Amino acid sequence: MEYGDKELIHKHFRMGRGKYRLISIWSAPSKSVLEANPLGYNKMMAERPKCCNMVCDHCGTGIMHHFILEDEDKERFSVGSSCIEKLGQYDLVTAAQKMEKERQRKLRHERAEKKRAEQHAKYEAEIEEQRKKNGGLTDREVLLEERNQRELDNKKKYSELSAPIVALLEKASGNFCDSMADNLRKGSMPSGGAKRIVIEVMTKQYTGARKNSKAYNAALPEMEALFESVESEFKIIRESHFTYLNKSFGWH
Repeated sequence: MEYGDKELIHKHFRMGRGKYRLISIWSAPSKSVLEANPLGYNKMMAERPKCCNMVCDHCGTGIMHHFILEDEDKERFSVGSSCIEKLGQYDLVTAAQKMEKERQRKLRHERAEKKRAEQHAKYEAEIEEQRKKNGGLTDREVLLEERNQRELDNKKKYSELSAPIVALLEKASGNFCDSMADNLRKGSMPSGGAKRIVIEVMTKQYTGARKNSKAYNAALPEMEALFESVESEFKIIRESHFTYLNKSFGWH
């Protein structure tokens, strides 16, 4: 008699007749589910496949993960992962490994999704708490409002400090002077050659005299001192604002 004609009888525990076919896998809910959600646990247990009884049908050992097999008589059994290899069917081992790999993948995905959901819920709770504390604003929105107000205050300070220089530049008029005046109101001091020209314009407009005249030369140090005083005040404002941004927003 050929091997293929032989009837394979499995007498371990309550197994049926091979050859077996792997149908699916079912995992029992954990104790943590029972503790956190008893109703959900009971529902999962009630909906489990009929052949899954928390024990391996091959060896009788308690199991959590049930590989569901169907025998030649269409009867179904469940076995643990170690007993799959004891049934003498290589195709079952290969299929079970593939199924277990997919189960692990889904489990990792579910854990990742759960973690993301928990993190999102925590974030939303924190945001809600911030809004209650800040009259409807988040902590970041409060910081942004504060930053905007500080920048408006700084702009006002720049405009007030630079007013004497701006007045002389506007008196001279012209594209260059208008551009420099606008930059000064915004807190930007000219440097290099532009700085030299601005001081010259300031001195000419202040004295009404030509460059290198007696009146011009007498007033030049005063105009240089005015420019450098405003420049120094601008620097203090900028450094203070940078320190604030670095402390509040982590800017470097």
